[in-house]
Amino acid sequence: MFSLAAFMLGGMLPGDGRDAVKAWFSLGDIESIAHFLFSAWLVLLGCLLVGRHWVVPGAVIILGALIEMIQVWIPGRSASLSDFLIDVAGVALGCILYVLLRRFLRTDQSVIR
Repeated sequence: MFSLAAFMLGGMLPGDGRDAVKAWFSLGDIESIAHFLFSAWLVLLGCLLVGRHWVVPGAVIILGALIEMIQVWIPGRSASLSDFLIDVAGVALGCILYVLLRRFLRTDQSVIR
């Protein structure tokens, strides 16, 4: 739940607030990396927790698109197609990691038995 809140809050902070957070934590220019990793993490975690691996990636893509569209009305922010596409790439990574993790866990359990 914290990951989802951080994803949404980070996307909807006004420009000055986002810059203050980046300065406070000495994050530098990490927006692209943050988009990619948060999307991957949300998909991986969501698929593991919810179990509906076909719903979670779509929900994260829709959420990313909505956040980008909402940024048009947030002072100091703007919508970005490249940020959205980076979100989609992160979703793809999250799906790949989920499939690999499930395969690994299945293989590992069959070896134990």
